[in-house]
Parts: sequence; structure tokens; C-alpha cells
Amino acid sequence: MKIQSEIEALERLAALDAILAEVGEQLGVERGALEEKRGRQQELEARIERDRGVMSDMERQRGESLQEMRQMTVQVERSREKLARCRTEREANAVQRELEELRKLQRDREIEIQKLDGLHDQAAAD
Repeated sequence: MKIQSEIEALERLAALDAILAEVGEQLGVERGALEEKRGRQQELEARIERDRGVMSDMERQRGESLQEMRQMTVQVERSREKLARCRTEREANAVQRELEELRKLQRDREIEIQKLDGLHDQAAAD
């Protein structure tokens, strides 16, 4: 009888070993998946930090461009005043060229700001 009970105990132990082996295998698979997810998380966190830096740079550049536009607007007003005071055609032509150049620079800044706004919105959506 004693041998029979030992055999039954060994059979139960063997069954438990099989279950433990299966659980251990599942645990290994889950650990692998977890490590993969952690790696992906680190990649995403690094990307988020990069994107934040890029967005910060875009916002800074946009602010600088807006400041330049304000300065150009003041310069345009001064040039218009200068144009009103011109006495010769030569002076008037020089001021006209100055105004055209300032307007071109303003348009360039407006386009730059629009591009930055579009890129910023796109980056924010990502």
C-alpha cells in the first residue's frame, strides 16, 4: 500500500511539474512580450521628446518671425512717411524700391509663419 501511495504522489508531482513547465513557458513568452513593449515604449518616449523639441523650436521661430513682421511694418510706415517728404524723383524711386523690398520680406515672413503653423498643427496631431 505504501508503494501505491508513493506512486500516486509521484504521479501528482509529475502532473504538477508539467503544469509548472507550461506556466514557466507562458511566463517566458509574456516576459518577452513585455520587454518588447518596454522597448517600444522607450522609442515612443524618445520620439515624443524629439517632437516636443521640434515643436518648441517651431514656436520660437514663429515668434521671431512675428517680431520681424512687426518691425517691418514699422519700417514700411517710416518709408511711407519718407516717401511723402521726398522732393526729387530720385529720392522717390529709392524709397519705392525700399518699400517693395520691405513688402517682399513681409510676404516671405507671412509664408514662413503659415508653413510653421501648418507644421506645428501637423506635429501636434501626431
